[in-house]
Amino acid sequence: MREPVWVYWAAALLSVLPFSETLVRLPSACAAVADVVLMFFVAREIFGSTKLATFASAALLLSPGHFIQGRIGSMQIGMVTMTLGWVWFMVRYLRTHRRRDVVLAAGCLAAGIYIYAAALVMTPIYFALTALLVVRRRNAAARSDLVAAGATFGLLLLPIAVWFVTHPHYVLGEVAYYTHGDYNKNLGWRGFLGADAVHHLDMWWSSFSPDHLFFSGDSDMRFSTRTAGYFLVAMAFPLAIGFVTARRSLSPDVWLLLWAGFVLAPVPAAVVSNDELKRFLTLVPFAVLIATCGLQWMLAQGRVARLCSVLLVAFGLMQASSFLNYYFGPYRLVAAKKMGGNVRGAVHEMLAVAAPTDCILLAVEPYYFQDEWNLYTRAYGRTFVTTPRFAETSACTGVTALGAPDDPRFEGWSTSPIHEMTGEVRLAVYHR
Repeated sequence: MREPVWVYWAAALLSVLPFSETLVRLPSACAAVADVVLMFFVAREIFGSTKLATFASAALLLSPGHFIQGRIGSMQIGMVTMTLGWVWFMVRYLRTHRRRDVVLAAGCLAAGIYIYAAALVMTPIYFALTALLVVRRRNAAARSDLVAAGATFGLLLLPIAVWFVTHPHYVLGEVAYYTHGDYNKNLGWRGFLGADAVHHLDMWWSSFSPDHLFFSGDSDMRFSTRTAGYFLVAMAFPLAIGFVTARRSLSPDVWLLLWAGFVLAPVPAAVVSNDELKRFLTLVPFAVLIATCGLQWMLAQGRVARLCSVLLVAFGLMQASSFLNYYFGPYRLVAAKKMGGNVRGAVHEMLAVAAPTDCILLAVEPYYFQDEWNLYTRAYGRTFVTTPRFAETSACTGVTALGAPDDPRFEGWSTSPIHEMTGEVRLAVYHR
């Protein structure tokens, strides 16, 4: 397994707790909470203000993109955690020039490789930025610091490098996966050469679309409610101001760190020609920190600017309340329909009526059904061998099937309609 952190974390939890949907989400939720805590320390290190650090933590907590990613039980949220750790130690190093800090920063970057595939692209880029910031000191100590950081980085990457060398088939499979189909416009390696390369530039540019950032977010309903962007609308104003004023309010090195981190974050999305936020979640903490720069500037101006900052915060809290009400309310109905219906209820009913010796027929395949089937059968403590073809059930003594309601093939079978939260029936469980 290329990214083992989530696997072993989940395995450790499963060794002491029963399998459940909550347990599946727990590692991501813990990482999201850690992100908010780390953001406080990073912002306080940069701005020297508890109030601004509190604002930065709240802005990250209430950013819809980060909030949703922290609840869907996937490993990409860990990239934010590792990035914040890297930024924290780098800012400390730029202030104190202690070798320990740059070594810890390099360690955070290397750890990202074991979390999510996007780190294979971003970790070398961020380490190059680390090296640039160290070299800018232009003294003998900086050279020693760079050697120590490089040695730490290389040593921590050695296990996964050995794994790649000993599993070349996996590497080739990953390359094929990310250069065909939905990725890279199905162009293979040609997608990185000549005129076709413009697709990657387009994807990098579209990652900064104001529509994605502040209004609609991702097009995939798994990652967005489509009623809010990656960030609250109120953050657009301090973010724009921060880009203009950060160079004057921050040290040159810290400004370069934040600016480059933000601009380079969508590189993984550009590489695979897929602009879902999960591929460039590292953009989120940099945007929050730059917006905090903007708020700092507004608070330092006259009474009108300070009043505007208060109004923006109030507006942000209102939008956050609206987003959360929708997310925990109507969004569930919309998302359930997009994701294939009440699969959880269907699996629960199938497990209730199926005998241990029954053949299990999946006569329909809702979107993402197989993943949910695996999740809920494990959560309920039963596993079945399934078949997708009706003809294969002729020799079965008993059959439990999931199909569309009123499917004529199941006429005369015992039928249990599966109701959606709206009362609509999109699935039915049949038993013979």
